Amino acid sequence: MPEITSDWQRAQLPRDKILDAPAARQTALSGLDLSQLTIRHGQFDSVDFHDCVFATATVLDTHFKTCTFHGCDFTDASLTRCTFAAEGRESVRFRNTDFQRASVKDSRLPRAAFERCSLYGAAFEGCDLSGSSFAGSTFSKSYSRKVVMTEIAFRRCRLRNVDLQRAHLEGADFTGTSLVGADLSEANLASAVLRDADLAGVRWVSADLGDADVRGAEIAGLDLLVLKAFARLRIAPAQQSALLSELGVTISPEEDA
Repeated sequence: MPEITSDWQRAQLPRDKILDAPAARQTALSGLDLSQLTIRHGQFDSVDFHDCVFATATVLDTHFKTCTFHGCDFTDASLTRCTFAAEGRESVRFRNTDFQRASVKDSRLPRAAFERCSLYGAAFEGCDLSGSSFAGSTFSKSYSRKVVMTEIAFRRCRLRNVDLQRAHLEGADFTGTSLVGADLSEANLASAVLRDADLAGVRWVSADLGDADVRGAEIAGLDLLVLKAFARLRIAPAQQSALLSELGVTISPEEDA
């Protein structure tokens, strides 16, 4: 397994090179130009990346543990099946980045910008993505003209005030996630799992919650009348009162006192 050291220079990294199983631990890597490289089965543990260029790089099956990224460029990079654990940086920006089948755990990425990214099959768990945006990003993959699959998971995450307007999130898993103040206007959440999620203050205008599961979720403020669809929406008995109150219905005893 080749060892990466902090004294690498840009000139020492030839274009179109394949790096098999590179490793770095408890170091800082600054100013590396990794663009157009292919990195496979890498292991990075407690590495600080400063002003590194990952643009157009193909990074496959690589693990980043407790790493931070400062001023790094991920434009047009592929991070397929990569794992990120307990790392992050505020206000990170990804453009046209491929996160297919990537796994991100216990990471802080508040106010991250995912612009035109592919997130099909990605799984975020225990992450803080508050205030992030996903403009032009997709959570689906087209296998043919008629077969389009959607797969994305945000479990036990903080997605407060995120912008997911018009997102296709059919079958998405938001179990235990806080979506307080999120904008889900016109989002397709058909068959999505929102169990035990905090949905207070979510903007739902024209969202599709058909076949979605919100059992155990905080649904105060959910007005069914503003939704595009809610047929077969699954709720728990204890949530009936909150939904009826939003519709202006008062639950009273059968006989007046």
